[in-house]
Amino acid sequence: MIDRIIFSHLIRKISAEELPDSKLSDFQQVGNQAGSQPGGFFKHKETGEDFYIKRPRTENHAKNELLGAKLYELAGVRVPETSLIHLDTNDLSGSSRVGLMSKIVPNLKKIRGKSPRDVQGVLDHFAVDAWVSNWDVVGLDFDNLLHDDKGAVRVDQGGVLLYRAQGEPKGHLFGDEAMEIDSLRQHHINPNSASVFGKLSEDDLFKGIQKVLNIPNEKITETVMRFGPGTEQEKAELAKKLISRKEHLREVASELGHGEISKSGSAYRIFVATQLGIGKR
Repeated sequence: MIDRIIFSHLIRKISAEELPDSKLSDFQQVGNQAGSQPGGFFKHKETGEDFYIKRPRTENHAKNELLGAKLYELAGVRVPETSLIHLDTNDLSGSSRVGLMSKIVPNLKKIRGKSPRDVQGVLDHFAVDAWVSNWDVVGLDFDNLLHDDKGAVRVDQGGVLLYRAQGEPKGHLFGDEAMEIDSLRQHHINPNSASVFGKLSEDDLFKGIQKVLNIPNEKITETVMRFGPGTEQEKAELAKKLISRKEHLREVASELGHGEISKSGSAYRIFVATQLGIGKR
């Protein structure tokens, strides 16, 4: 009962609406659409800073993706500086007036053709991808997981949490357990992600899980309530789900043996994920 009271108080305290501070009319388009959603490369008219701006299907889609970026940041995973933007012009097709802007990280290159083990933040951050249910972490053309001299950068969070990369809701496939910890490593489910994460070591997995476990539950709740999509009740339920997925990863960590990832829990998770299509882009 006390926990429920504290949780409810926390929700009321931090559930203020997060509104866009920027507007599209402050930018000049300098490049064309790069992904599946209406968007383009833009330069700020005053500062000269470069951004990629897109119009997700709805405001909830934009907030879902923004939340994904904020959760990655909580875990210490590199993502572009991301925020909402007011789409006050008709430069991008679509009906939603809330878009998403990501600051360009220069000199990024694709992972493909390079050993994932040679790039800091690829394999050892995989468990965070599983936690946020990022089914499109690698990208259709290996264009979502990039790197520079400092390590990996996850540049597009369109496939995290509630939605698939193309915008369709995951529904019950985004559950209380992080089944993606195994499904995203299976070629028959997600061949692109499996080609990157298929040879994950036990040590890689443990390091990533530890990043998630180090995030306080209160911080998860605060972040979801501030940036997440939906009503206050829906955001509260999403926060609880993310905490449940965190605890599931704690159980996965307890399965780890010495030298190889335990097959006992994995076999069950792979079977369920295969039957349901969890992690299929």
